[in-house]
Amino acid sequence: MNFTDLKIKIKDLLKDLNLFLRIFFFTIRLPFSIRFKPLAEVLDQAASHKKINISDDEKELQENKINCYTNFLLGFHIPIFRNSCLKKSVILFKFLREIGIDVKINLGVVKNSSITNLKKGHAWLSINGKLYAPKDDFIDNYIFVYSFPNGSSRS
Repeated sequence: MNFTDLKIKIKDLLKDLNLFLRIFFFTIRLPFSIRFKPLAEVLDQAASHKKINISDDEKELQENKINCYTNFLLGFHIPIFRNSCLKKSVILFKFLREIGIDVKINLGVVKNSSITNLKKGHAWLSINGKLYAPKDDFIDNYIFVYSFPNGSSRS
């Protein structure tokens, strides 16, 4: 390995560290934002970013890293990193849109709600109307309520 290769590896490592730390600090701030701000404001802030122009190959690589880092951080059994569909969806929404992946965040409530599960809901991502994470196919159990950034909803 020559010096140029080493410089490239170090540069890539620093870019990865930067991405990981950005996701880390956003993950720490997010529960407070969700608790003390209206959800629309939290989503607006997550959507307000500058897009990074990268190649399709680099975009796919970055997408995988974003998913891995998010899953890693939300896998800890520490309250601030407690995994929830809303938290995971907002984190992925923010960072995937930064690299130019046009995801939307969707919110729904449980079908056939009773008093005991009145507040149960779900958040998921979609691209062009299709699930971003196909394993999240249980959304059929939810009534779609709202989509962001278009703001479409059922009345």
